Amino acid sequence: MAIQKGLGAIRDAANNSTTMLKIKPNESAVVRILTPAEDIISVWEYTLEINGQWQTITALPRNEDPLQGSGNKPGFKSYLEVYDYSDKKVKVLKASKTMGTQLLGLIEEYGDLTKRDFKIARQGEKLNTTYQFFARDPQPFAEKVERMDLEALVESQTLTREAIQKLMSGIGQVTDAPSGDSGNNGGGNQGGNSKNNDDFPF
Repeated sequence: MAIQKGLGAIRDAANNSTTMLKIKPNESAVVRILTPAEDIISVWEYTLEINGQWQTITALPRNEDPLQGSGNKPGFKSYLEVYDYSDKKVKVLKASKTMGTQLLGLIEEYGDLTKRDFKIARQGEKLNTTYQFFARDPQPFAEKVERMDLEALVESQTLTREAIQKLMSGIGQVTDAPSGDSGNNGGGNQGGNSKNNDDFPF
């Protein structure tokens, strides 16, 4: 890794850090979806707790994926950018297949989702988590924001077969993400060892 000098390197690192949208149980967030429907990135990925730390690994093609047959199953996830009005930051909304179906319904009802704000409400927790979208009236988006590169983000989570094998051989414990909770990227989930994280919300 190249050495960087000066305060500019610190500023660049802060600006390039990725913040995931997190909504606590029985709370809500008002957001503006920034990613047009045709630019949403979708992948199959694993969300695994490795030695106490949550890690996201993009699934490789079935015949190349060393995690196939390990007891862990990838979930279908969709990545899109949203602007969170609560702290005025661009964040990544990582939607499960269930939430992706909700987004399709919203597109059928309202068309371009980037033209209005949405309130996203979370009810329950862990296996009993559900999300509801409440559409606001269309209005221009006046905030000046710096967009992120979703494709680069997903690529950064894509490891080679050899790298995954090395990771698997050097770890002490692997636990699949509990279905229905939002604890990846260090969220600290407790309980549940679901072998299919399709309903992992974010």
